[in-house]
Amino acid sequence: MAHRKKVEENMNSNPARTRSAKKPAWTVLTVDDDAAVRDLLRDALRHQGYRVCCAGSGAEALATLRREHVDLVLLDLGMPGLTGFQVLERIGRMPRPPKVVVLTGFGDLDSVREVMRLGAFDYLTKPCDLEYIGRVIGAALEPVPECVG
Repeated sequence: MAHRKKVEENMNSNPARTRSAKKPAWTVLTVDDDAAVRDLLRDALRHQGYRVCCAGSGAEALATLRREHVDLVLLDLGMPGLTGFQVLERIGRMPRPPKVVVLTGFGDLDSVREVMRLGAFDYLTKPCDLEYIGRVIGAALEPVPECVG
């Protein structure tokens, strides 16, 4: 019973669930060439209150970004065709780019440096706890207070 209460408290503190009723949930685009990973992320993020769309390739992700509003992209690096690095670079050239969190099986320091240089909010390595991914996404989407001065 204590565990259930803790889970409910965590769910209620999620930015996707606490947004005003007048505003829709944040939209997250998950991009991974592994369908099982996409499905797992989609289900977990929907459970956390996010609206989720999925893409199985870099080209599909860019097409989705052209036709739909997306607040955050959860991006794999190692995909055939357009790599996650190439997708991230193209996202960075958009007039109003969504935030990007990289979730990948590649955990080398050079990749981390390159991803951060290209503007990613964070870099996570697989396997990664689903609740932690949700917290990172929430932090990325949390509005930054304006400085008054």
